[in-house]
Amino acid sequence: MTGAPIADFRGWLGDGLAYVDQGEGDLGARLARAAQALPVLLLGADIPGLLPRHLLAAAEALAHAPAVIGPAEDGGYWLLGLSAPAPELFIDIAWGTSTVFAATLARLSGAVVLDTLADLDRPEDLACWPELL
Repeated sequence: MTGAPIADFRGWLGDGLAYVDQGEGDLGARLARAAQALPVLLLGADIPGLLPRHLLAAAEALAHAPAVIGPAEDGGYWLLGLSAPAPELFIDIAWGTSTVFAATLARLSGAVVLDTLADLDRPEDLACWPELL
């Protein structure tokens, strides 16, 4: 799912992936559209500490569980993986708050919880990654 022109993503990542425009609506509406193709790993693009091992762990967990979620330090999540439809995960969530992870996890059954990572939401968050300055 992209937030930029699909041609830009194809130029960056190649033709071997499926690209879907985010469309309109709040974060929940955009995530719900992306989660229609299953299995799916939805991840934030603002996770400087994200490493290949995190994605491999998520894919491995999703192969054996109905869902996988990676909590973010701020109370959100940096990754959500689903192997079955779960539209209830994207409605009536206070997006952008410290309750997103807990509210989502409460709606999941049998989810694997991954490592907690920090995301980069505000300029002051850059202090966690001085190498990016």
